[in-house]
Amino acid sequence: MGRRSGIQRQVLSLYRSFLKVSRSKPETQKKQWTETIRSAFKEGAKEKKTNFKKIEYLLRQGNKRLELIKDSSVKAVKVVSSS
Repeated sequence: MGRRSGIQRQVLSLYRSFLKVSRSKPETQKKQWTETIRSAFKEGAKEKKTNFKKIEYLLRQGNKRLELIKDSSVKAVKVVSSS
């Protein structure tokens, strides 16, 4: 793949950050965290690449959620579909 755009780099960085945080969660929950993160990003990947407003919105939401789950008191995750 060629060079990535700024938004692509932001999405990839956010994905890596989520995976990094998931490694700090309880051993019994790590697989669920990883699967949930992958699923959420695959769902976001279905968005048209030209829909910048939606992609930027998803990035902002992702960054907010990342800050929430960084808290060590958060042990489990559940994603509720917004559809």
